[in-house]
Amino acid sequence: MANKEKFTEISKVIFNKFHSVLLSDNHTSKYFTSFEILNDLIKKQAEILYNIFELIKKSDDKKAFDILYKIAEKHYKLGIDKIALFDAIDLYTSLLGEYKEELEISKTMIDNLKNLLQATTAKVYIENILQNAYNFLKETDYEIAQLLAEKIELMLEAVESFYKNHKIGVCVESHTTCNVSKMLRSLAFDVMCYGKEDKKREMLLIHKLIHDNMNDVLSSLELRDFLKAVSNTQEFVNNINKFVYDYEKIYTDWNNYKDDVIAKIITDKHEKDKYGVILLQKLRESKYTEKIAEEIENLLSKFLKDNISYAWIYDHEELILFMDKKDPDFQNLLNRILKELENLAQKVSNTYLSAGGPVFAVIKIDSEFFVDYKAEELKEAINVITDQLLRELKDDSRLIVVKDLHEDFEELLKIVKENLRIKKLVIEKVLNKDVDIFVQWIYDLNLNKKYVEILVRVKDKNNEYIPAYKFIKVLEKEKMMDKLDEVMFIKLAENIDKVKKLTNKISVNIYPESLNSNTVISALKQLADVCNKNGVELGLEITEYAIVVNREIFDYIKNSKVYLVIDDFGAGYTNFELIGSLKEKDFVKALKIDGSIVKKLVESKLYENIATTISQFAKIVGLDLVYEFVDNEEIINKIKEISELTKIPYDRVYLQGFYLHKPSPLEEELKVK
Repeated sequence: MANKEKFTEISKVIFNKFHSVLLSDNHTSKYFTSFEILNDLIKKQAEILYNIFELIKKSDDKKAFDILYKIAEKHYKLGIDKIALFDAIDLYTSLLGEYKEELEISKTMIDNLKNLLQATTAKVYIENILQNAYNFLKETDYEIAQLLAEKIELMLEAVESFYKNHKIGVCVESHTTCNVSKMLRSLAFDVMCYGKEDKKREMLLIHKLIHDNMNDVLSSLELRDFLKAVSNTQEFVNNINKFVYDYEKIYTDWNNYKDDVIAKIITDKHEKDKYGVILLQKLRESKYTEKIAEEIENLLSKFLKDNISYAWIYDHEELILFMDKKDPDFQNLLNRILKELENLAQKVSNTYLSAGGPVFAVIKIDSEFFVDYKAEELKEAINVITDQLLRELKDDSRLIVVKDLHEDFEELLKIVKENLRIKKLVIEKVLNKDVDIFVQWIYDLNLNKKYVEILVRVKDKNNEYIPAYKFIKVLEKEKMMDKLDEVMFIKLAENIDKVKKLTNKISVNIYPESLNSNTVISALKQLADVCNKNGVELGLEITEYAIVVNREIFDYIKNSKVYLVIDDFGAGYTNFELIGSLKEKDFVKALKIDGSIVKKLVESKLYENIATTISQFAKIVGLDLVYEFVDNEEIINKIKEISELTKIPYDRVYLQGFYLHKPSPLEEELKVK
């Protein structure tokens, strides 16, 4: 080999030619921004080349590998394309071949260098491609992504083994037996992919390609076809990314529309022999919902090996369980699950709940029975049965109630069809803003009319009003309460001149989710402006929880003469400190004591004490009190006792309830006036 000075000078000539070619390429030329940088690079490269050949001559390939590996890392960080880099290696070593006599090096030495350059470049690119994909998968919540991450770990292990021991040292499992395959062929994935069978087939194919890519990467390394190994690695990761993207799309659609999908599966005649289905409904209210859900999941995890699938609906309120109906052990498995649920109901009752009545309702759904019905009829039947169980079984001593949905179904179907008719009508009416303004008078404790709460009602086709609980339930299920609030604010603004003939003080209720709707807030602002111009005081009834999660509400009200009334106070989320701070800023004017407390004032000392505490707090901070659900004279007398005890003036205590005044159409109230 030529001496260092001569070798370096010749190397500079080679690198000048090398970089002249690179500068003519659009992709590689972007990395060279000045003559000084390029000149300095050529000088460094010439010195490194000499040192590398010295190591090759001494057969110290490991040290040469380490040096070139660090250089390859810089190339990767610069974002140089793998193909451009391998082309550059070919060009580089080809130029060295032209000058091998002057450099006094052999073709074997050049081949060794080329092999080292390709090997180090491949290792850096493969490792980084795999590691980036691994990091992405580990940050993804899906279980299937974690299983794919294990495949990448296997590939990283194989690459490390190849470069350390010159052999792969790992075996790629068949795509038909791996854990990902088990998930793809599971009952759970089958249910999730209902209606998307073509996408499921595509995912099965992509999964096979992922395994093919893994084998191709390892084969390319063994054949020392390093560029192909890098390309196969990139293809492997691309297929993983596509797989995860497709899975996410299926999962998201399923999660958003699972109640509709489930109803369609059960009423699909082609699926009637496939699934056994039960619906688990939590009947007893508890603030430990997440804990109970966790207990249920722990219970069901014992049976997952028996190929069952479950899905939560409506934020852990309902759970649908699919079972393999063709399994010869199906009935035995169902009985075991029901027994475990009974044991869990006992545990839940003892640990979390104190009230009487069943803890869970298990509704058995026979898919063979429902193939002649529509999916929406099945969904509504479940709603009706659940409501009936809640009403009828409130004081039942059993902890778990099992109900066959098809029992007395023909009778049930009449209710279902009527409910669906009402649902269609209500949605149509609200979307068309075809609602009527109702008012309910609110009295002070001296029983003088003081102001009204504004409500809306919907007329049936026979010109009779649909009960509020019926159309509210429809809109809640359809997530349309924001539409109702918007319509109410618009209608009220249009009729404010009529309302003013009754009173110059009104209150309206706003649904928490409506605070996230720009159209609702816009309608509320317009209403506030109309009220201000007409000298009408506007109170906005809202729960504490809605305030906590929607602090922006203060931006909506601070510049308009709107005050807050804290609705449902004393039930669920109650924070005296929050209310005190709101009062200091003059955002809140009144507390509306939850009806569940008011109903029990007479019969329960506990609830009387709760109301007394709230009354004392209201007096101290200077807030008015509104008692809702005032249904009899006894409640009024009890409220008077509490008010006298806490010395809160009668004109700061308000009463609302059917005993005093039932909501009535605005036009009717104007006639009375």
